[in-house]
Amino acid sequence: MKKTIMLCTLLAIISIISPSLKVYADVTTPTITHVYFTNNNTPVNSPVDFTVNCYGTFFKFGEPPKKTYTPANVFSFSATCSTYPCKIFENYYLNYKMIDYCDLEGKAGNETFSIPKFTKTPIPSCKYIPPQYDVYTNDKFYKETPQYKECSQKRSKEADEKCKYLSSNSETKKQGADCYKKELPKINACNTYLQEIPKSQIPLNDSGSPLMRECKLQFDIGTKKYIP
Repeated sequence: MKKTIMLCTLLAIISIISPSLKVYADVTTPTITHVYFTNNNTPVNSPVDFTVNCYGTFFKFGEPPKKTYTPANVFSFSATCSTYPCKIFENYYLNYKMIDYCDLEGKAGNETFSIPKFTKTPIPSCKYIPPQYDVYTNDKFYKETPQYKECSQKRSKEADEKCKYLSSNSETKKQGADCYKKELPKINACNTYLQEIPKSQIPLNDSGSPLMRECKLQFDIGTKKYIP
């Protein structure tokens, strides 16, 4: 996973100040999905409105899902395809949800259709998109140069030599955190060696976030089938 310059350092400082504080990452995965609708194997080029509803149960972090429950709608998304294929930017955020099945329903022209229980997960066939950058900060993308790596490693080592002994002592942890904060500008000064990458070279979703996953959904309206 690529990094934001300030984030890693701030998390390190938090762990110094309060080692018992747990930091959890509960984030979405920016995703692009190519959606294909056919009618008896013929591409549908007119608008198709569709909704995916998924049923199951919610559960709390750290607790197992219920063993017995009545499936309820725990996840859904809707979109319109005006081309074949079309692109949607659904991130499939499924944290704290256990899904049993998903239904598809939609409308193409004057015809309505549905494909019940077409899958046990709304996440279709997907592949990981390797990041095209090393650092993302202040809404800009950068590549790490050899000069940046050398500078960053050197300044980080110097910070450790000055501050680590304070952090290792329970009575001076606060001083250790303050010490690292003072060294942070020196480390960030290495950013001048980063090489900026134009945004046009980075695959982004509709809100400007770097894409991390590419997926495919395919349905045939005529045969009422999901094509994995």
